[in-house]
Amino acid sequence: MLRVENLDKHFKIGASKLQILKNISFEVKEGESLAVRGPSGAGKSTLLHILGGLDRPDCGKVYLDEEDIYSFNDSRISLIRNEKVGFVFQFYYLIPELNILENVALPLLIKGQSRKTAFRKSESMLEFLKIEPRKYHYPNQVSGGEQQRAAIARALIVEPRVLLCDEPTGNLDSQMGQEVLKLLTKVNIDRKTTVVVVTHDEDVASWAKDQLFIKDGYIK
Repeated sequence: MLRVENLDKHFKIGASKLQILKNISFEVKEGESLAVRGPSGAGKSTLLHILGGLDRPDCGKVYLDEEDIYSFNDSRISLIRNEKVGFVFQFYYLIPELNILENVALPLLIKGQSRKTAFRKSESMLEFLKIEPRKYHYPNQVSGGEQQRAAIARALIVEPRVLLCDEPTGNLDSQMGQEVLKLLTKVNIDRKTTVVVVTHDEDVASWAKDQLFIKDGYIK
């Protein structure tokens, strides 16, 4: 479902080159869960961005449903990303001027769905994630855990094939963090969504079926 082959990525810092990822290869099968663990600066977020079509690698291939996404132009990559990939970040990136329901419905409205249809689907998603009673609240009126639930609902509303999560519990206390992990389990099992989580936290990584550890750019 998601396969990475011989991935390299570097960034230029002045006249020097900083190698972030070095010959990374792995596979995640459909409906499975994977945690990518490693210290800060190990390249976890860079890897996640490459998996989701946000940042091109220097070399190597990323296959999503057997398509090498970086063999396409940027417009086609954007289309694949919008149709097949959902993102959840440590910082929720909810729009403060919109209530929870409007935030979740926004991707559907951008795709041209009617307000009635987008809101109906969003209410169903909020009910699935047990946050429907907060639908008319604004982000600053709900807890961090509820904001993260709303962010997950927004990512799932387009029915992605894979959900990519960057430190999804990083801004939460341990209890709220466990609730979010239970939620990801529900998404993974009930909706059969492939889930990839990057984290520095060993406890969070143990949630996933499989784990990878990245250090100094390599899978250890």
